[in-house]
Amino acid sequence: MPAYEASGISYYDKIVHVFIFGCLAFLLSYTLRAVPGYNWLLRLLVSSFFSIIYAGLGEYLQLYAPGRMASELDFIAGVGGVAISQAIICACYGKK
Repeated sequence: MPAYEASGISYYDKIVHVFIFGCLAFLLSYTLRAVPGYNWLLRLLVSSFFSIIYAGLGEYLQLYAPGRMASELDFIAGVGGVAISQAIICACYGKK
C-alpha cells in the first residue's frame, strides 16, 4: 500500500473511507426520496448529518476496541466522501 512518506498513513485507507461514506450518504439520500414532504435540500441535509455522525461514531468507538486506533484523518476522509457524494447529487438533481 502506498503511504505518506515517514508517517505510516496509507492512501488506500483514506480512499476506502471516502468511498464508503460517500455511498452511505448517497443511499440515505436516495432512500429519503420516499418520505413525503422531503425536498431535495432537506434530503441532502438529513443524509449528510447522519452519515457524518456515523463516521464520527465509528472513529470514537475505535478508542475502546482492542487492536484498533481512532484517526482524525479517517473521520475527515469520511466527511470528504459525504461532501463529494452530496455535491454530485446536488449537481445532478438540484434546482436548475
